[in-house]
Amino acid sequence: ADGIDLDLFLIPEKPVVLNGEQGYSRKSEASPLIASLYFSFTDLETAGTLDLDGAVFPVKGKSWFDREISSRGLAKDEAGWDWFALQLKDGREIMFYRIRKKDGSVDRYSSGTLVYRDGGYRRLSKDDFVLRTLRHYTSEHTGARYPSKWEITVPSEKLKLVVTPLLQDQEFTAADAIGNAYWEGTCRIEGTEQGRAYVEMTGY
Repeated sequence: ADGIDLDLFLIPEKPVVLNGEQGYSRKSEASPLIASLYFSFTDLETAGTLDLDGAVFPVKGKSWFDREISSRGLAKDEAGWDWFALQLKDGREIMFYRIRKKDGSVDRYSSGTLVYRDGGYRRLSKDDFVLRTLRHYTSEHTGARYPSKWEITVPSEKLKLVVTPLLQDQEFTAADAIGNAYWEGTCRIEGTEQGRAYVEMTGY
């Protein structure tokens, strides 16, 4: 945007993560062709500057790089997805997504990846995590009703997390460009571990 300049230098602290089965991430029960090639760098040491109308601020922190190359859109019986990227203070990262069907059920190919402190990782199936919505809000811009607080449980990792948006109104409206609106934004993590999250929700 005019008057805003961001200049960052990013260094991977962990190796690349291949999500799904060696980077092949299936997205639908309807067909194995509804899928993506999907990789991530979940822990990037980040430093640089933020320039706001000539006022320059040094910035530093952690970043997450995600690249997903999809074969096609959702299946006809799918309504949208809820996608989470979690960076925990203990050095673990978690990516997972829930694909919602139009009948209210969850596609069995919903899945994720858990990355350990040493950079090793393992795939999470739909049954390895539980996502529960604790609160909703209705957008003043579009009238869409979005989840706005979640409880995430990963029993095998002894994790019970509460994820809350730092700012409720992080809806992206692009009716003129793509005829769509969705919610994506930064959140805080509390519970058995602390941290930050990025969440994307479509189809609401």
